[in-house]
Amino acid sequence: MAIKYSIVAHKNPDTGEVRAYAQVVNEKFSFDDLCKQATAETTVTEADVKAVVSAVLMILQREVLKGNTICLQGLGTLYATLSGEGAEEAKKFVPSMIKRVNLRFMPDTKLKKELAKAKFEIAPTKKLSKAAIEDMKDLVQEAIDGGGDDEPTP
Repeated sequence: MAIKYSIVAHKNPDTGEVRAYAQVVNEKFSFDDLCKQATAETTVTEADVKAVVSAVLMILQREVLKGNTICLQGLGTLYATLSGEGAEEAKKFVPSMIKRVNLRFMPDTKLKKELAKAKFEIAPTKKLSKAAIEDMKDLVQEAIDGGGDDEPTP
């Protein structure tokens, strides 16, 4: 198992220098995909998995909206943070000074260790696929041009 990546160019706004960086190429992994895999790895039906996972997701949303920290063993911790304006002193602070609520995720220690050992594999992007096709055309043309001492059949 490897994390797929592509190469993208980014320009430094300060220097104008363009450099190549790796960027994760991720595919959608839907709720249905999750339920099907859970069904395949357990003895419960897909309907049972969907019911339980749906309930868990509703509970997680409710608890995050209460400001609670959610600890998902083996995955990590979800928690809300606030950003906004500050007041000169605590008694002058009003809730309207809170401008945004952010949801943060901190991976579990074990997951962090596994991520540190991750392997990587270049993803077949359109650009790479196009280059590979052009290379194949060149190889085929070379085979046709220099391909053989045999006489063509009439």
